[in-house]
Amino acid sequence: MASDLDRVAPPREDRIMPNNGGGGLPAFVRSPLVLAGLLLVLVGTAELIVGQRKLTEYRARQAVLAPLPVHDPTALYPAVSAVEEKHAVVEAKLGYYELLTLAGRGLAIIGLASVCIGIVLGLGGRTKIFTPR
Repeated sequence: MASDLDRVAPPREDRIMPNNGGGGLPAFVRSPLVLAGLLLVLVGTAELIVGQRKLTEYRARQAVLAPLPVHDPTALYPAVSAVEEKHAVVEAKLGYYELLTLAGRGLAIIGLASVCIGIVLGLGGRTKIFTPR
């Protein structure tokens, strides 16, 4: 006598994944080049947005800061004041966020190029752009 564990239930129709015959996304959209390009576009756009927002914030902070004091030209190692430190920090952060914005632009452009190349390569022989006579 067989136990309930030995019997295997026949597969139900709703458990079987339907084969939709190539429906859904086209093959060129699922290519690694297109997906990597989309990821680069998203990351680059996010960096661009964050960089631009922080740049406007730190430019506003830089405009509010007190002017730098004049140093004694005879002093070999002049003491650094708190105002000078704040100026240095704001300038360093401005440089960082300018670099972040530049990197975001670059990643977005590379991602767009990757998406375009992936789509063109994915279309391959299915589409004739130019037919010689």
